[in-house]
Amino acid sequence: MRQKGFDMVTKNILVINDCSKQCDDEHALQLISKAHDLSIQMACRVEVLCFGINECADEMNRLYEYGADSIYFYKNTSVGLTDYRHFAEVVSTHINKQMPELVLIPTSTMGKSLSSILSNRFGAGLTADCIDIQLSEKQELIFIRAAMSDTVLAKIVCINCELKLGTVKPNVFKSKKRTTARQEIYEKIDFETRINTPLYTVLSTRQYAQKCSVDFNRYSTIFCLGRGVKDQQNIDRFFALAEKMQVGIAVTRTLVEENLVDKEYQVGQSGKSISPKIYVSFGLSGASQHIVGIKNADVIVAVNHDKNAPIFDFSDIVVEEDLNLILAEMEARFIQ
Repeated sequence: MRQKGFDMVTKNILVINDCSKQCDDEHALQLISKAHDLSIQMACRVEVLCFGINECADEMNRLYEYGADSIYFYKNTSVGLTDYRHFAEVVSTHINKQMPELVLIPTSTMGKSLSSILSNRFGAGLTADCIDIQLSEKQELIFIRAAMSDTVLAKIVCINCELKLGTVKPNVFKSKKRTTARQEIYEKIDFETRINTPLYTVLSTRQYAQKCSVDFNRYSTIFCLGRGVKDQQNIDRFFALAEKMQVGIAVTRTLVEENLVDKEYQVGQSGKSISPKIYVSFGLSGASQHIVGIKNADVIVAVNHDKNAPIFDFSDIVVEEDLNLILAEMEARFIQ
């Protein structure tokens, strides 16, 4: 059981405001009110992330009134925060620092994009369109949402993940002012929206050729890049290597949602299915949604430093090694 009172072990609840809306809009107050109710049961605090050019004291005060314990106002010191990928960088930095247990996000254009990125980036459990969130007798968070064309209610418990995400539609929860004593913490943080990672240019190097339909049937061997590849520089290196070796390149949903590679290269349940003679994955965990797209490959080779990576269970050949070392060895052989 959780101990009463706030302690260093307890992880808090984080509510993220839509960066395109007013900080104290009704939807935000609804999420904060629900978070406050849960925080009483969980003996934790409610943190709220706000964004904008200038903070409004009246808006901040309303957030406290409806259940916020801590407010972090990220003040944009350059241009307006108009792109959700910039927004995701700010939120990710905050999550890495504060390590909340539950993150509530409004179901909006911003919220859908943000929650998807965060789920992939942190390996977090994500339940979309929650209609309720409860705490079980075992102190587990239970997410409730409509399923099967809204004919049944599904109860979802996120396991094997420390961070849980839930998106919530407007008017699912009621906004109400808190009745308990307020313990206010306010922090204003200046930040720049200019980020070093190329966010807008997907096909930025010669290896990407033209943005056109990718024909995987042309290749008997395909390299597939997963979350472990991490950055644009490594992606470019793999494309250059594949061009030299005359093999195809595929990617997982993560790299597409990070806007690092075009969706035409995506393989899996929400992408394309492939059936090469040899399929080689690099830095790929092996989610079931991806396995669906590669199950017809003749030989599956997996390169991953994690000996417990699920992809190993589906592989004919397992290489438990840092993909950067393998990449460097292949470059030395085929490029230099």
